[in-house]
Amino acid sequence: MPEATRRVLSLQLKELEEHGLITRKIYPVIPPKVEYSLTEFGKP
Repeated sequence: MPEATRRVLSLQLKELEEHGLITRKIYPVIPPKVEYSLTEFGKP
């Protein structure tokens, strides 16, 4: 999604997480690393 801004992408990911479609894992490293994955509910 090259035309999506960081803010729009962040809001979409947050919404998907709130609906239980994805999970977010934050790694305590420098630079910050975040990994997203589908939940069982989010899989087709």
